[in-house]
Amino acid sequence: MYHRAGRPGRRARAALLAGGASAQLQLTAPTGLDSRLIAACARQASWLPVSGATYYVVRDTVGTEQTTTSPVSYVSCPWGSPESNKPKWVKACDAVTCSSRSYF
Repeated sequence: MYHRAGRPGRRARAALLAGGASAQLQLTAPTGLDSRLIAACARQASWLPVSGATYYVVRDTVGTEQTTTSPVSYVSCPWGSPESNKPKWVKACDAVTCSSRSYF
């Protein structure tokens, strides 16, 4: 798999690159989750920042997903019905992958 000059050949380089891609670090799932009612029709969801994450995806119980770059998100609910829609889960993402979900 090596050339005479001691450099890896084409197949060896491809194998090295493929191995490097699979060796990428996995993001950890967010921790320290908190959800609190901040108005008659809104909830604030927060969590601890995840090292390496560039954005987060938050899903509510209605099924709406939102993306945020900060570890805080807001979920609206119908006026006077604060239990009808809440944050459901959050996952941390970077340009390549996302963590597993953490449930509120």
